Amino acid sequence: MRAQRFFRYLWRVNAVLIAVAAAGIAVAVVMVTVSTIQDNIHRREAAAASVIPGKPANKELSLGGLSTTPAGDIAVLFQKNRKYYLALFDRTARAKKSEREIAVPDLH
Repeated sequence: MRAQRFFRYLWRVNAVLIAVAAAGIAVAVVMVTVSTIQDNIHRREAAAASVIPGKPANKELSLGGLSTTPAGDIAVLFQKNRKYYLALFDRTARAKKSEREIAVPDLH
């Protein structure tokens, strides 16, 4: 009789553990699906906002907000006269240390 009672509780605990595991897997699947959908939306927005040389731009592009770093120089990428430049700024002196032209391959 005691053995039957023990196994009855064991099966109930097993059922609860299986239900918790199934709920965890369901939550993980939903999170991955939502993440994939958001990634696709961001990619479509980025593709729609991209500028193709020779074609008029369909959206205005702007830089997002700047964030500070705890230490070191700040690097800024900018475009001037259809060329790309990388400028380094010193955090302590708040002055431009260097500016150099960088090569950006045409991906179109």
